[in-house]
Amino acid sequence: MRVKRNKTFRRILRFYRIEFGVKDPYKVLVDGTFLTQALQQKIQVREQLPKMLGARATPMVTGCVLHELRSLGARGSGAAHIAKGYYRVKCGHTNFISAADCVRQQIGDENERKLIVATQDAELGRQLRQVPGGPLIR
Repeated sequence: MRVKRNKTFRRILRFYRIEFGVKDPYKVLVDGTFLTQALQQKIQVREQLPKMLGARATPMVTGCVLHELRSLGARGSGAAHIAKGYYRVKCGHTNFISAADCVRQQIGDENERKLIVATQDAELGRQLRQVPGGPLIR
């Protein structure tokens, strides 16, 4: 996981802005796998997302993502501490489900909320590529 600052990101985001209405400030739904990997690589997600996207970005997590990070114990405690400072999206689950399923439900079939998903989960990424208008950060 390297932080890249290319003009290709701007070109791709311009496509999503024109075709699907994804606008600045970008709402980035961050998965627990992305946060743990960023913590291992010593990347500060809140500072690097705006540089990478070239515009303001709001990192967001769901309650299920926080619950999954806390349930990992010592391995996920640092990422859970970082995620507590992000904007929380209300997922509406009383009984917590897996973070991947929760993110999938937040995106839905058409990504009405215009969210960008940041994940390192390969299976979740494969499933989200089927949704039109759902940009991924890996």
